[in-house]
Amino acid sequence: MKHIASKLSPLLKNPKLYLIVVCGLLLTLSVRHTLSVNSVGHSLIVVPIILTCYLGFLWVFFYLRKRQTPIEKLFLLFAIPLGIFFIIFLPPGESPDEISHFKRAYAITEGHFVSEVYDDTRHAGAQLPAGFQDSLVLSPEPGTYSTVISKLSESIPTETDYAAFNNTSLYHWLCYLPQILGILLGKTFGASLELIAYFAEIADFIVWLILGYFAIKLAPKYKTIIVFLLLLPVTLQEATSLAPDALAIGLGLFLTSYVCHLTYVRKTRLKSLEIVLLYVMAILVGYCKIVYLPIVILYLLIPETRFGSKRTKWIHASALIILLLVLNLSWLATSSQFLREFNPGVDSAAQLSGILHNPLRYLMVLFNSLNVMGEFYFSSLLGMNLGSFTFNLPAIFFFISYGLFIVLFAQRDENLKIKPFERILFGATFCLISLLIFTSIYIQWSPVGLPYVDGVQGRYFIPILLLVPLAIIPTHSKSSSKQRSIVTLNTIACYSLALNLIAITMFFAQNL
Repeated sequence: MKHIASKLSPLLKNPKLYLIVVCGLLLTLSVRHTLSVNSVGHSLIVVPIILTCYLGFLWVFFYLRKRQTPIEKLFLLFAIPLGIFFIIFLPPGESPDEISHFKRAYAITEGHFVSEVYDDTRHAGAQLPAGFQDSLVLSPEPGTYSTVISKLSESIPTETDYAAFNNTSLYHWLCYLPQILGILLGKTFGASLELIAYFAEIADFIVWLILGYFAIKLAPKYKTIIVFLLLLPVTLQEATSLAPDALAIGLGLFLTSYVCHLTYVRKTRLKSLEIVLLYVMAILVGYCKIVYLPIVILYLLIPETRFGSKRTKWIHASALIILLLVLNLSWLATSSQFLREFNPGVDSAAQLSGILHNPLRYLMVLFNSLNVMGEFYFSSLLGMNLGSFTFNLPAIFFFISYGLFIVLFAQRDENLKIKPFERILFGATFCLISLLIFTSIYIQWSPVGLPYVDGVQGRYFIPILLLVPLAIIPTHSKSSSKQRSIVTLNTIACYSLALNLIAITMFFAQNL
């Protein structure tokens, strides 16, 4: 007995064991509850399969950690299989506005780079295969998987009908590049619309995966925070959907990491292709959503020595400003014809006039929004409400995720020497983009005079959240340099894996 106790003692003192057990217990109870609520039998089969996946991935993870595998490769260990599970168990159409994004992307492959306004209805759209609206299942219900399987073999109708997609007509065609490639590939194989949607989701996921990988790899610090953001259930949902949000999230995090790499790590001069990359990222991030365009301000942090001289840096800065102004203003002029008031009581002109004439009142609207909708912002950021708000994770995970988020973004576990001016720039950029997000939605979505901003979701802030620790986390002092982190990569791995497996179980239970 003493021999056994001596063998077990080191194991019982290992915090990894308790972390695995606690997350595993939460996973088991949540999976059983989900299956029970949705009247899904076979829990004696499903639960062991889920637990086997959970323990198997963690065994490989800790094995690779012991071999000092780089964190970006550990990210792939979880992101690839979880992304595949999301694609399989969350059918195309069940993520927010996915059918509208599919219409827009498909129309682009038919040559409709700019949508057309039809008749007196002023609806924007294009001629697409007849019955396009019904090509995807838009909400979870029993038998969805059987319906999806049957749609995989359907042929695309040769007849066409007008299909409206007002909201996604505002998006520039370039932000659908991954989906366009997937759709074109699907068409080449003569696939059905359902199967083409899967091709588009996979292409979108691959691009997001590449951007996420290099965002982690190039980041001088805060790699754990990037992994946490990328493995949020809502991030994986968008990464495997037909929406351009995956590109926006990937570009936002990659651009921030790349600028930090050039500023704090890189010592040599930029090559021509790298300068071209800076231009391309700036153009794409603005086209994904123009509210994210100010993130390009971070380019000012890149030392002039990376460009060869101060004169060369400011030549590129001036050229980029002119280019972005021309491109974005020209697209705004083109797409403004598609602006519609989507909700009753919305009047964009009146709302904008109210903001300009009474900015103090609008400031109160912003503070009131945080007070009224703050919990929802965090809930939708942390992935508690998935799909079109049809999959709601148990409330306990909101509090756990919220706690991890706060500690992770506040703990002093990184040592990156950032100057006060640079912190101010990071913080100001975050605040400016946040203000633009709130203001754009208040103008286009909220009824005139509403005392808070309606329509903002937490996931809109994921592309810029890396700016927060760069702005607020102080540099280590010598006395605190040996402090251990409270939330580590091990914590993120165990919890994120369990949380995403619970989300996948919900998809399965409601669509079976």
